[in-house]
Amino acid sequence: MFAAAITEAGLPDGLLQVTGESIDAAEHAIDAGVDKVFFTGSTATAKVLLRKLAETLTPCVAELSGCDAVVVLPSADLTRVVKALAFGMRLNGSVTCMAPRRVLLVDASVVRRAQLIDRLSAELDKLNGIALGDSVREQLRRLIEDAAANGAYVHGQCASIQRPILVTDVRPEMAIAQAGIFAPLLILIDVPTESGLLAAMDACPYALTAAIFGDEREARALAQKITAGTVLVNDLVVPTADPRVPFGGRRQSGSGVTRGAEGLLEMTAVKVVSVRKNSATRHYDATGPAHQALFEAVIQATNAGAWRERLRGVRRAIAAGWKLR
Repeated sequence: MFAAAITEAGLPDGLLQVTGESIDAAEHAIDAGVDKVFFTGSTATAKVLLRKLAETLTPCVAELSGCDAVVVLPSADLTRVVKALAFGMRLNGSVTCMAPRRVLLVDASVVRRAQLIDRLSAELDKLNGIALGDSVREQLRRLIEDAAANGAYVHGQCASIQRPILVTDVRPEMAIAQAGIFAPLLILIDVPTESGLLAAMDACPYALTAAIFGDEREARALAQKITAGTVLVNDLVVPTADPRVPFGGRRQSGSGVTRGAEGLLEMTAVKVVSVRKNSATRHYDATGPAHQALFEAVIQATNAGAWRERLRGVRRAIAAGWKLR
């Protein structure tokens, strides 16, 4: 339907081809020769694809798995945080690349921490379970068992997935805090300071999106230090739906962007055509010791720290150039 609509709108014949849905169809299209690939999927599949594309040096924009962080600053409104997290876990059963996975609670008192866990557990209890494939269920079981064996506390039952599973007392180095899993899983990591927060976030290889809840000025400053394709302040997931905004990941969450002006530019290739309009050939002449004074003067004129030194460099360059005329 999409192809028919844009063809009717005037797209030239042959510019768009809709392939079959199978992996074989995609591989056949790539083998036939393409200029660039835009891939959305898991990090594991992307690695296989990129190895194949490396044979022909075909570029690729890849939007991959996430293990997205939600930072809760001391100034954050817990009611808003809990509502946002419940929404993120409810959306498509939390089986999305941008679903919240890691909640990083910054410098929280015992009372504030308990309030967040209690409110969040109550909201998650209201959500329905979701059917998971055998491989994902097994991955989830291994992650939870490993976390529990290393001191984490598990809320909910992995066997039935009657509701999203909340795991608290998680440390950044645990496997569960570094996994790109598409399952209704939410983990809580306590961080005492901002420097500890950044270290905890960097321990995870994925960097698709991150959300920061708290004072806007404080959140904006923190956003500049976070490695992620998109950072949201006092919101979760929803702003990324704006087609004017570019979207992409960092590290093992991919590279390049789609959507927005930047996404359109990703679908172009730069070609530069330079034309000399005069007959000058001086730029072909060999340089020698006589040119040293000119080069040094130009460097001084363009790079000196003080404007007086730059002006002196300009004068030296003019004098040196005059001698070489």
